[in-house]
Amino acid sequence: MRLLITNFEDVDILRFLVRITDGDDIDLITTTDGLPAFYSSWIDVVYPGDVTTITKIELFPVIELNGEEIRSIEPAYTGIFEAGDIIAVGCVETDCHDTVDNDGNNLTDCADPYCQFVGTEVNCYDGVDDDCDGDIDCDDSECIDPDSDINTVLMYRFNEGSGNFTCDNSGNGHNVIFGDGSCTPGVEPCPAWVSNAGGYRIDFINDLHTYYLNVSNDEGWETELSEMTIEVQINYTSPGGSTGAILDKSDPGNFEGFILHAGHCNPPYTVACWVIQLGNGTEFKYHRCSMPTSYWYQGVFNFSLVYDSSLASDHLKMYDQDGLLCGSGSTFNGFGSIKIPDVDMIIGLGYYSPALDWDGLMDNIIISNIARTI
Repeated sequence: MRLLITNFEDVDILRFLVRITDGDDIDLITTTDGLPAFYSSWIDVVYPGDVTTITKIELFPVIELNGEEIRSIEPAYTGIFEAGDIIAVGCVETDCHDTVDNDGNNLTDCADPYCQFVGTEVNCYDGVDDDCDGDIDCDDSECIDPDSDINTVLMYRFNEGSGNFTCDNSGNGHNVIFGDGSCTPGVEPCPAWVSNAGGYRIDFINDLHTYYLNVSNDEGWETELSEMTIEVQINYTSPGGSTGAILDKSDPGNFEGFILHAGHCNPPYTVACWVIQLGNGTEFKYHRCSMPTSYWYQGVFNFSLVYDSSLASDHLKMYDQDGLLCGSGSTFNGFGSIKIPDVDMIIGLGYYSPALDWDGLMDNIIISNIARTI
């Protein structure tokens, strides 16, 4: 028999003692095997009798106190039934993803009430509604990254490891399509998946061909940002004589958006730099931050950019894993808010020619609508 359990959110409860009365006699006293699973509303109780004659079900919470398990004297739930109220159960939809009507009620898998809202979205990248709540993978609240908060605009952990799609782990729906959405990873225009410690990252292949990720423009972007933080992990495989594009959500004709790129600065290309271009609807301004070229060869490089229009100066600061790289000084004095254009965001694609495409790896891209403390 499967019992529906609601409104038990006390994390101190270990399990329930279940007391079932059949007619006037107590017919079964048993304990459940723990609480319902996270986000589940069901517990299973083995009842050997005729469930249609049950007249009372009582649930007593069992808690731990000073190392001992203590049962509540009073039940937390009491259900009173007339004989025949509980329709039985003998079979249940034992597998909610096998396309088989296991219990013979003409309802299969997630369409069966027994499967709905049971369990968790155990795999956020398999294209299956694991908990039958109507939300699949990225769209399920259980797949939101614990580091995401109300100020996170988008977050890409790239944990899928295959396919030409990746989730926005902030839960805001800014999901990523590889290339044109129909290509095979590693085949132009789709970049490739490569393994990383504890997950995966994206490899933008160095052969002067076009490899990119596309974030379709949709609702959820604010029209302007007075503050912004960009965080990204990169590895620059083979720095050349020009910069490589990282993020581009811009409409240069209307002086809107932002472009982040990196690489060697100017001839003789002995200095590495980050370059950010910002548009406020009236003009585009850029700021460049230099660093030793040897930085590119340190393996994974963590970079953060923080913009805050409310500051008196140094509105924009750039950081690496060792701390502050540079500030913008008076460059953005009076610049105001960044206008966000109604265009797709492109990741890894050069905005002048394929020679400016990103050459290397990317991981953990995060954009926030506040100036975070780095």
